[in-house]
Amino acid sequence: MDEVRKLGVEFSVEKKNFLIEGLGAMGSITYTDAEIVKNTNYPESEGKSFPRVPEWTVNTVLSYSPIQDLSIVVGGRYASKPYGDLDNSDNVEGVYGSYDSYLVFDTKIVYTFLKNWKMSLGVDNITAELYHNSHPYPRRTYSAMLEAAF
Repeated sequence: MDEVRKLGVEFSVEKKNFLIEGLGAMGSITYTDAEIVKNTNYPESEGKSFPRVPEWTVNTVLSYSPIQDLSIVVGGRYASKPYGDLDNSDNVEGVYGSYDSYLVFDTKIVYTFLKNWKMSLGVDNITAELYHNSHPYPRRTYSAMLEAAF
């Protein structure tokens, strides 16, 4: 690759006690225009999007703490379809080897107790969205954690 041009803009915001006491909101949106300007080894790729860079990404998180030691978190992530091939010829989605757009939601409950103990339960990819980044990402997954800090 001789020359790649990457331009973009990102906007992010974070607010504590958003609308009500204990509610936090965070979010970001990013636009990226990544173009292969010159590629003497593969001229067919010139003017095409740079591989594996989505044009749009969006992340949001809402966190609510109704009491001091309890947090409930819900987040969402979106990415538009990136290309995987230099010439942007890969237009398929949903199969092994593809690069897909996705919209995924996660949630977690965290409780702190006895000053140095923490436990949490979480669900990632709540809707069991099937998407690939060359390989398939996990669908709905569950997690449980118990942590002690001394």
